[in-house]
Amino acid sequence: MAELVTVDVNDLTVGEMEDIEEVTGTPFDVLFDPAGPKGKMLRAAAWIIKRRNDPDFTFEQARDLRVNLSDVERPTEPSGQ
Repeated sequence: MAELVTVDVNDLTVGEMEDIEEVTGTPFDVLFDPAGPKGKMLRAAAWIIKRRNDPDFTFEQARDLRVNLSDVERPTEPSGQ
């Protein structure tokens, strides 16, 4: 089974967020958009986390990881409407 990487968006530096935007070509806030694409963004976030301990870890290698996204505010459904 593929390695599980936990990504806590509150733990990312501004520089890491910029790296994610650069490699995906997508604004970072798309991660919080329920309708926005997630695959490449999650892959980039996992790459950033792995890169902290292994500077040679590549964006391509991140394709094989599983991602647990924590501390992301999820919109709540309006009640009674």
